Amino acid sequence: MAKAFDCSEVTRFVVRVKITTIQKVSKIRFFIPLILLFSGWLHCLGNTSSWNWHQQFPWVYNDAESDWHYWRAGTDGQFYIWKNRDQAWYRFDDANSKWISTAWDSYFSNSNNSDNKDNNSKDSSNNQNGNTSNSLSQSVTVNGVSRQYLLYIPSSYTGTSQVPLLFNFHGYGGTSSGHMYAADMRSLADKEKFILVYPQGSLLDGAPHWNASPTGSDNKSTANDTGFVDAMITSISSTYRIDNTRIYACGYSNGAMMSYFLGGSMSDKIAAIGSMSGTMLDGNPTPSSPVPMISIHGTNDYVITYTGGSGYSSITQTLR
Repeated sequence: MAKAFDCSEVTRFVVRVKITTIQKVSKIRFFIPLILLFSGWLHCLGNTSSWNWHQQFPWVYNDAESDWHYWRAGTDGQFYIWKNRDQAWYRFDDANSKWISTAWDSYFSNSNNSDNKDNNSKDSSNNQNGNTSNSLSQSVTVNGVSRQYLLYIPSSYTGTSQVPLLFNFHGYGGTSSGHMYAADMRSLADKEKFILVYPQGSLLDGAPHWNASPTGSDNKSTANDTGFVDAMITSISSTYRIDNTRIYACGYSNGAMMSYFLGGSMSDKIAAIGSMSGTMLDGNPTPSSPVPMISIHGTNDYVITYTGGSGYSSITQTLR
């Protein structure tokens, strides 16, 4: 794929890519950076007019995230970034001054945005959310609020015996359908004979989230997500034969935090938890009985850092 660079990236590109070569050519090492920098600026100036923001977009390398980003000004007046690592589009939310995943846009609205209908665009709702046609869209009411989730019944389910139940929680800003596509456990559910649930988080500051903290003045959310989980268990158990000793929770990032919170606050119902790129938040309840768990976390994670941060524990502390 051809890579175009924003003019602001030229200097960074020269230093990062060319420095080794420059050092080897000692006689001209003081002149090459100037030549490269000058030619880079000429390239940018010469090609600016050829950049069509609705068809051909420039790639930019983000040092902080160690990832390629694909910039786009949409025909809807919104500004977008494609993050190659996430394989997802993000839209800049002016109201909250931050980037949020576009995956939830089509989920929470029925707009006929032409960007989402463009078959040549990677941010189409079909590509973003994946195929969920073999899952059931369900809802339960919690404290007067309708909450949604996707339910997958494995082909191996016969109803003759009890089966395990697994909740898989999306990350902050995600959707149940997008997470089903990114963390697809349906074939595993068929093989291992368990019922699979992808719940949908409620909105907080314009983005779907999970309330993984105890009630308190420092908690930004009032969503009753433990009540949501409890209601899903009750509803699913009324229709399918669930083994109540084998109900599990796992998740990604904020969804992983939710799994820790369920393990602490609902250890009478949650048999074990799994955390992917997440951690335990401060004040997480102590379980009334031991809860087995697994944690998968990269030491170079720049969002939920391995060494911990404000409001959350390091991975080492969490495991201890």
